[in-house]
Amino acid sequence: METIAITLDGVPVSGRQGMTILELAREVGVRIPTLCHDPSLKPVGACRVCLVEEEASRRLLASCVTPIASGMRIQTRSPAVLEARRVILQLMLANHPESCVVCDKGNRCQLRQLAAEAGIGLVDYDRMDSFVNAQEANPFLKRDLSKCVLCGKCIRADQELVVVGAMDYFQRGFQAKPGTFLDRPLEHSECTFCGTCEAICPTGALSESKPLHIGTAPQRASTVCSYCGCGCSIWAYLWEERLVRIEPKAEDSVNKATLCVRGRYGSDYLHSKDRLLNPMLRKNGELVSVSWQEALDETAARLKEIAARHGPASVGFFGSTQCTNEENYLFQKLARLGVGTPNVDNGARFQAVSGILAMQEELSISGATHPLEELEFAAVILVIGAQPLESHPVASYALKRAVKQRGAKLIYVSPLEDALSRMAEIWINPWPGSEGLILLALLRAVILLRGSRVPGWLEAQDPGDFLKRSLVDSSQVDDAARILCSSPSCALVFGKGLSCSQGGKEGVKILVRLARELNCLGVAGGGIYPLDRAANTQGACDMGTLPEFLPGYRSSGDPRCRAELAQSWGKEPPAGPGMSLPEMLEAALRGELKALYIMGENPLEVLPSYAAEALLRLEFLVVQDMFPTATCQRAHSVLPAAGFLEKEGTYTSLERRIQRIRPVLPPPGGARPDCWILSGLLKRTADLPEYEAPAEVMKEISQTVPQMRGVRYARLEGSPIFWPCTDPTASGERILLRGGAPEPQAAPDPSKLMQTNPKDPEFPFLAVEVESLFRMGSAVRSSRAGRLRDFSHQTLVFLNPYDMGRLGLGEQTQVKLLSRWGELKATALSRPEIHPGLLCVLPAAQGRGLAGLAPWGWDPASRTAQTRKAGVRLERCGG
Repeated sequence: METIAITLDGVPVSGRQGMTILELAREVGVRIPTLCHDPSLKPVGACRVCLVEEEASRRLLASCVTPIASGMRIQTRSPAVLEARRVILQLMLANHPESCVVCDKGNRCQLRQLAAEAGIGLVDYDRMDSFVNAQEANPFLKRDLSKCVLCGKCIRADQELVVVGAMDYFQRGFQAKPGTFLDRPLEHSECTFCGTCEAICPTGALSESKPLHIGTAPQRASTVCSYCGCGCSIWAYLWEERLVRIEPKAEDSVNKATLCVRGRYGSDYLHSKDRLLNPMLRKNGELVSVSWQEALDETAARLKEIAARHGPASVGFFGSTQCTNEENYLFQKLARLGVGTPNVDNGARFQAVSGILAMQEELSISGATHPLEELEFAAVILVIGAQPLESHPVASYALKRAVKQRGAKLIYVSPLEDALSRMAEIWINPWPGSEGLILLALLRAVILLRGSRVPGWLEAQDPGDFLKRSLVDSSQVDDAARILCSSPSCALVFGKGLSCSQGGKEGVKILVRLARELNCLGVAGGGIYPLDRAANTQGACDMGTLPEFLPGYRSSGDPRCRAELAQSWGKEPPAGPGMSLPEMLEAALRGELKALYIMGENPLEVLPSYAAEALLRLEFLVVQDMFPTATCQRAHSVLPAAGFLEKEGTYTSLERRIQRIRPVLPPPGGARPDCWILSGLLKRTADLPEYEAPAEVMKEISQTVPQMRGVRYARLEGSPIFWPCTDPTASGERILLRGGAPEPQAAPDPSKLMQTNPKDPEFPFLAVEVESLFRMGSAVRSSRAGRLRDFSHQTLVFLNPYDMGRLGLGEQTQVKLLSRWGELKATALSRPEIHPGLLCVLPAAQGRGLAGLAPWGWDPASRTAQTRKAGVRLERCGG
């Protein structure tokens, strides 16, 4: 690329062709102030604060939109520049309310900072006050457009970064302002309350509603969001040992300048009055507070005693997708080495295990094959069984940018119409649970179009039958196949709608076969992306918190793998595979499982009818958690744990990105980091020295997990590291399988996919639970996040207008969903795209969803939970 030389403030500098003056100045360390510019957005030159002087012509140029040219001589602080800047700032201030002292933005207001730098006190011009009422009806954002300087950053952030389109310029001339369609409030627009516009706004025109601290908080720390598996980097701002604000960390992050509503506004659960503060033991039928010494001694003694009396297999361990890599590693080590049981599982059993098992069998990997940023370079994207807008919003931003800004074609398979279906080239609306059948038909169509040989396992299958059961038109599948075959690069995205459907493991294997047929593995803009994961689902499974695998996905049933681990541990772990969670609960019901240790999960809330009796039959239940959950109420030992801002460790995102989380707050009361608790129990059960810090645990992980041999805490301070990282000087492999994919272990079995379930005339509707942007998992955290709870306070049920009319229901009618196991109250809304006979339930932030309406179904092949669904009837409340 051509190098261009210019002179900047008398100093010769050079830049690349196409760079603007502002970009080059920032690269060489020369500050030019701006208001409308942000490196994440396209430059527009709206504010003119960045003016510089070109010496030869004496012209003032907007540096953010002026490209450098050979021989330019630029002055950034000449008298003409400073005077022009001062005039521009005064004109802005003349139309700005004189309320800086009480402005919510405080000293974070960039207009105020620039005015102070320019020495502007009183404004020399007649005031042009704008009297606009502030809007603060929602719990997230406050809009005071009297403070707007028309920089357009909020509009560009909305349209370029998160690609929602909720905001644009409204009206023209002196009346121009950023507004929503028909100038409605944000809560009645397409806004998703991600907070990107507020974070990027240079003034108080957009600010946080009811902020906990005005201005710049005195302390901030870099860490990682604790909700979904995207692994967003955040800045946590603190004041007087309290989290007061979260902002995106753009540098070296997957999220750049964006977050979602959960990540931005949903972490105040850390300060809930509901936190567990002291360890407790059950004495005389009641939980009473005890010292940590007594709690750890008693817990270790009971686990060892039950293992000695009934055998180690009588004890089970259930770890967490919210706990760190280090904590999950110690947890499975406590199970296998401290107690000697192979029965260790984690919360991925509710979401991702079938996908992990399928990808391991097909590709010998378990995570996304590419980083999420590669989605933006795909020519075609297939999304099936996923609701990225709600489950993994930052991934959905990349999807939308690919379509809107790069012209990618989207094939979207989802039973609900949303922003992605509206921008899709093809939207396929299936009966929920039939996604695997659609993939079968799609794979067959692609193979025939490419002139390949149909494999034997697929040849006998009837695609017409697949699509009839899916309620999908065959022409849509044929059109989708043609688009996929004509593309140079395809990305395949799947979620719980596929992996947790009946035969989900086989469905994911079929998706991998489709990826092979399309040659989208190991190439730029291609890949497979599993959007079925929480904050550290990937890491929990990487660490071996699964009955099928030891750390690093080595088979727990392979003697050679156990012998390898024994070299590090000094003792061979028990032969596996052990029991999964559903098998542990069934064993408890039979009286075979006597003790269960649950860390950071709440199975009693997720599957109440299934787990309640099983937990009651245990001799000893240990619960390690932040909150007194329903499961915690049944425990014999309660160990209060620290939250994600109160401890140190690492998370691994769905794209295999390993990142540090840091302790920036002290745990409340007597709560302790999970690593500290587990280290104490390992000392008592396995006679091992206690780990001094999580860094010591990571050092051991790097010695026992082959994919992480090159990972060290010190290296995580810089650019991101992806596993596999076997070289202590490299950053790992961002794109896997560049050298080709390994041969799959076994062909998919289509017979395990969706079966036709006979309808019960008493309960004629099928209710399925859909993803919520304001809720995560069993709602333990979102129900305690005040803003999420206040905004998403209603459980909604969507149904076809025909069914609404047949039942005599109107919009917003309060209804009851009744099943054989319970009932759920909700607000009914019609959605024309929903198939007759289908109900889609959107839980509130603190709602239970379908938890009380049906026992959770389990896929026997992967021992994974199926998407929650229930046969129900619908009645009007009070009717």
